Amino acid sequence: MSRRALYSPSKAAKAALGTNGFVAHTAELLQSKAWRSRSIHLVRLLDRLELENIAHAGKENGYLRVTWGQLVEYGLGRRFISAAIHEGVQLGLLQITHQGRYRAGKTDPSLYRLTYLASKFMPLTGPPEYHPPTDDWRDRENGRTKPARPQKHRSFGHPWEPTNRVHHG
Repeated sequence: MSRRALYSPSKAAKAALGTNGFVAHTAELLQSKAWRSRSIHLVRLLDRLELENIAHAGKENGYLRVTWGQLVEYGLGRRFISAAIHEGVQLGLLQITHQGRYRAGKTDPSLYRLTYLASKFMPLTGPPEYHPPTDDWRDRENGRTKPARPQKHRSFGHPWEPTNRVHHG
């Protein structure tokens, strides 16, 4: 038997990775300003979202559900979560596909999409569709588009937005 028949790159990769899963990052992404300028809080947020994506065999990007409690458990301080999410959106690495809420003791967690990975789309009828990465971070770096500003909740602003309150002292 020839040596060529014994070696298979895909078999070698499967043997090395086992069933642990992985997330592929392109060289272009790793060299981008968006990737290199991430804060440690955004790094932790993206790592946790990537782990969630791996837990679903990479097939739920766009519907990644990670609660604030899970982020805190992973090591992201509660006071840094909003800013990390905002930073990820501003850099084009993250998109909020559903804005969650907390009302009357019930939680409706937000859903996220990592823009540098393939994502799932659920049409009203038929099977799910899978779309290639949108790589929104490229547009942000080239200045072609401006990110949408997050909508403010009706009763209070986000921690990264200044309030219009007048302080009387």
